[in-house]
Amino acid sequence: DVLEVVEWAMPSLIRMFTGSNRIARFKPKRPEDQRNADLATAYINHVFLNEMDGFQILYDWFKTALLEKNGIVKVYWEERSLPTNERYNGLSIDEVSLLLSKEGVEPISVNERNEKILNQETGMEEDVTLFDLETRTIKEEKRIRVDSVPPEQFLISRKAVRLDDETDFSAHRKQVTISDLVAQGYPLDILSSVPISDSPEFEPGRMARRGEDDSYPSGGSSRSDLASRKTWTTECYARVDEDGDGYSELRRFLVVGDASIYILDDEEIMFNPFCSLTPIPMPHKFYGQSLADLVTDLQVIRSTIL
Repeated sequence: DVLEVVEWAMPSLIRMFTGSNRIARFKPKRPEDQRNADLATAYINHVFLNEMDGFQILYDWFKTALLEKNGIVKVYWEERSLPTNERYNGLSIDEVSLLLSKEGVEPISVNERNEKILNQETGMEEDVTLFDLETRTIKEEKRIRVDSVPPEQFLISRKAVRLDDETDFSAHRKQVTISDLVAQGYPLDILSSVPISDSPEFEPGRMARRGEDDSYPSGGSSRSDLASRKTWTTECYARVDEDGDGYSELRRFLVVGDASIYILDDEEIMFNPFCSLTPIPMPHKFYGQSLADLVTDLQVIRSTIL
């Protein structure tokens, strides 16, 4: 019963939002804003559908809501610094100098060799010094991200009625590698002292949603290299009056660790990045009801009788 109801509703929802190439549309406030609104509409729809795989994001968002009461997505701006290695063979000294003069390019290894090359003008072979070069470039990636958040990774205040910029507390708890945190600009010397713990892997919510084949971590030993080790991070969004002016501001805290924690980031932000939807909203409650809630009892009765 649950399978039939949920799978019957999914095609209608997906068709409604992805049936055309316009998922979102900007409306101009004045006649002279029409061109800018059209450009913004075309750009946002291209980014969401083509660069972010918007179909999969909507599919996960809707199906999670139909099964798990509320579906959550996170919308944010991401900045990362990632190293890229490149190899060049047979460069002249001028080409090497030009390449290394570019900003952000660092040499890793240089191999000098002599070769005989035929001079087209004189027709004679000449000894030429060539270089094989390997470089590393730190590239800055800046992009919009829209991520579907699994139910067990999302936290919210028990007394919350809605999810918006006025929500007292909400958070995203997930496991990331040390390499991911370094790419976001956090210092390696602090991250190297963060303890590693698998205890959140065994939380009831996580184990209930996942099957027996992936409920437990496969192996208790962590990776030997530091960059590949995983740690738990909790990205908290809370209203706090840090400056003492009597008004609570929305702030973002990045907390790393499980038993022993470190606060890596504390900044004031303008908006809460989480968006929530539920099939059947309940008055004065954040969590509504899912389609699965309505038919699970029927499925249990039928299964018991059969």
